[in-house]
Amino acid sequence: VRPVRLGQHVYRLTICRGDTGYLKTFFTSQLGAWDSRARAELDKVRSKAEVERELPSLLVLHGFADEPKLLACAARVGCVSSSTLRDGLKRLRNELAFTFKTAVTEDDPKLRSVLATGFKDLVAETIAARAAGDLRSQRWEHMLARLQERSGLSGRALFKPLRFALTGRLQGHDLRELVNLLELCEAGAPWNAEFVPLDHRISTLSDWLASQHDDL
Repeated sequence: VRPVRLGQHVYRLTICRGDTGYLKTFFTSQLGAWDSRARAELDKVRSKAEVERELPSLLVLHGFADEPKLLACAARVGCVSSSTLRDGLKRLRNELAFTFKTAVTEDDPKLRSVLATGFKDLVAETIAARAAGDLRSQRWEHMLARLQERSGLSGRALFKPLRFALTGRLQGHDLRELVNLLELCEAGAPWNAEFVPLDHRISTLSDWLASQHDDL
């Protein structure tokens, strides 16, 4: 199932395998219009509450998802500091991007400070927490307690490197809610090179950690 634009309207396109084994394509519903008026609405100034309320329908129109809990969570992430729907879409994309592989090589003094303070050990513990089933939004407090105990880090000294490991950034949205959004996205949103699920992020961390050991 994916959206497709025909003229100035967007439809939900469904592809399935028929009784004969051949693929069948058909339109199941019209999602909405995407014309000059709709595009102009992207830049209309709105309150944070209005952005949060209207962003879900725009996400459906653009094929992000159509699952209510996922859309609501995505809207909560996108509406922060956003005064237009375009801002909301941009913020959501930025928050869901995973830039660790390139960011970890940058010569940024703040980043170097984070990497020099037990970062490799924290990455190893984060990977272990995922394997144990603790790196989930519903187990968030338990996971933090585990990381605090095993790394000796707490507060910002823990959250900043943990955020960098999971997102590739030192600042951003509430990390627990981002993990929740990634969990919801597992079943309801497309992935690309920048927009990747949690397990792929952990795999990237594992590869990076192995490369650090190889350099010793």
